Amino acid sequence: MRTEAVTKIAELTRASGVLRPRDLQAHGIARQYLRFAEQQGLVVRSGRGLYVPADADVTEFHSFAEAAKRAPRGIICLLSALRFHNIGTQNPFEVWMAIGEKDRRPRSNHPRIRTVRFSKQSLEFGQETQKIEGVPTRVFP
Repeated sequence: MRTEAVTKIAELTRASGVLRPRDLQAHGIARQYLRFAEQQGLVVRSGRGLYVPADADVTEFHSFAEAAKRAPRGIICLLSALRFHNIGTQNPFEVWMAIGEKDRRPRSNHPRIRTVRFSKQSLEFGQETQKIEGVPTRVFP
C-alpha cells in the first residue's frame, strides 16, 4: 500500500502541477504518504502546504500558480496581471489577487499575496482561465 500511495502521489503532483495535502483526501490517500514521497525524492516542498514534482520545470510565473492554489477563488489582477501579459516594466514582489467581498483572505509568506476586495460584478467581468504550470489560474486580461 505504501509504494502504491507514494506512486499515486507522484502522479497526482505531476498532473496538477502544485499539490496541496488536502487534495489527497479526494483520492483516499492519507497525508502521511506525502512525507514518504518527499523522502524518496519524488516531490519537493515548495512552500508551506505546497508540493511540486521533483523534476518540475519552474517558470517565472510559479508564484502565480502557488497563489492560485492557496486562493482557488482568487483572480490574478492589477500589477501581477500586467506582468503576466508582459505589459509595462514593473515586476511586483508580491502576487496581487482579487477576492470577493466576503471571501477569506489567504495567509501566505511565500509567495506574498496582496489581496484586493472586488464586488461580485467586478470579479465576474472579463476574467480568463490560464494554465500556469498545470494549475488552472484565473487572470484578468
